[in-house]
Amino acid sequence: MADDYVSATALLLNKSASARRDHLLVFPPEVYEKHWVISDSLRSWLAFSDDPIHRPVRKLYNELLSIETMEKLRPQFKELVQASVAELQASGKRTIDLEKELALPLTLKQTAKLVGFPVEDIWKVRKYSQAVSWFVGHPPQPNLEEKCEHVQQAFEDYVQYCLALIEDHKANPGRGDFIDQMLQHPSEAAQSFRDDPQHFAYHLIDIIFASHGNTAHLVTMGLAHLLLPENSEELEKVRANVNLTNPLVEELLRLTSPTQMLGRVTTKETTFPSGVVLQADETVGVSLYKANHDPEAFPEPEKVKIGRQKRHLAFGNGIHICVGRALGRLMAQETLRELLHNPDFKDLRLANQNWELEDNLTFRSYHGVEVTW
Repeated sequence: MADDYVSATALLLNKSASARRDHLLVFPPEVYEKHWVISDSLRSWLAFSDDPIHRPVRKLYNELLSIETMEKLRPQFKELVQASVAELQASGKRTIDLEKELALPLTLKQTAKLVGFPVEDIWKVRKYSQAVSWFVGHPPQPNLEEKCEHVQQAFEDYVQYCLALIEDHKANPGRGDFIDQMLQHPSEAAQSFRDDPQHFAYHLIDIIFASHGNTAHLVTMGLAHLLLPENSEELEKVRANVNLTNPLVEELLRLTSPTQMLGRVTTKETTFPSGVVLQADETVGVSLYKANHDPEAFPEPEKVKIGRQKRHLAFGNGIHICVGRALGRLMAQETLRELLHNPDFKDLRLANQNWELEDNLTFRSYHGVEVTW
């Protein structure tokens, strides 16, 4: 396990370490063989693929999801956040489940606009994505086969849903969303998607999944920690200076690490900075959460400290660094900016602290975080 900052960084930057999903088995191999639709999809995802497949698709995504492109969406998302908050205020509610009633609806709606699916479908898509999350990172359990059958059906439905989206965009071009751009882009990578709609659908599942869940978890977990008494000084600093919102998001990414675990397989003998030697074909876990909480890199790691000098690993590092990080940052920044600087929320505080940590090896999230004002 690479669970300190130096070792985790070294492994993530090691180009000879494979990220292929079929090397990283959470469940027994026969589970992946039986439920091939899910496994086939995951192998095509950027996070779980190596070159030569990885590089041309990443180049395409880097263009379509670039910082410059995402910044053009900032006014749209800011407007969406303000409208959602105004709707909450108009409802008369003064206590909400932060994830269910604000963070998730916001990120899902923005993802719908970005990718190109109807906003009224957000909860259907969320249900599909939860099935993906379970298969990617849930620890084995007694009723594994029964659960896998359920997830397989959800995944097959998800693929059919995405195939229908693609066909609808073909029939009605010119929308300017992600699907439309993929159908028009001149690159060979985009052409490969057009030639193989099933493959295209797999990547849509990846993009939709990555665009909403982790950002909603970041906002929920991050705000929960920021509102704790021990972080009151940092909270007041941000409330007094709106320009600290972006650095705050970076610190909350480190602190919460919504993707908490990655995996790599060595393709040749590898020596860690610590001197530990790994042979070829060894599977190694990379704990982003523990690396981001390494006291050697981040003193007092459990506290919110805006402006830390070390670069966090919440998005990973190296050639597999999260391709949607600009979108995630944007959505978190605008949501927290509104909640922390809207005068109607000057008394925003935690309504409880009995949060439930999701039982998932890959992703980290709290359920049941309530805030009041």
